[in-house]
Amino acid sequence: MFADFILQQEMESAMNRIVTDAQIAYAIEPIEQNNRLKFYQHEMQTFTELKERYINSRPWYKLKDGNLYHNGESSPITGGNVLASTIVRTFEYRQRADINKPKLLYVKIEAESDVTHHRITLTTEVFMRGLQDE
Repeated sequence: MFADFILQQEMESAMNRIVTDAQIAYAIEPIEQNNRLKFYQHEMQTFTELKERYINSRPWYKLKDGNLYHNGESSPITGGNVLASTIVRTFEYRQRADINKPKLLYVKIEAESDVTHHRITLTTEVFMRGLQDE
């Protein structure tokens, strides 16, 4: 039960981070050969520290060796629990090609518990409200 709880919590947390960044992005840069997704966001006009952080490092996510990384490869946002390791099997994303809904970003994360071998799949479509023509 504990291993499955960790699996669920890690995947929900990772998806929440991705959705939050996507909601304020005005563009994405998918780098498929590295399985990496980079968001471009408008500069923040208040909070100076946050503004400097976002100008210097655009948020990005990358799947590598069964873990999802956010803005660096020093510590993963998934798979770091020693008691119940998780392995991300799938990290898919694509911007909707539909002319009526071009601002939707489809995201899918599928992971497996290394302990129980149970799988969880989370999918969503995020409205990228930061796009220029909205």
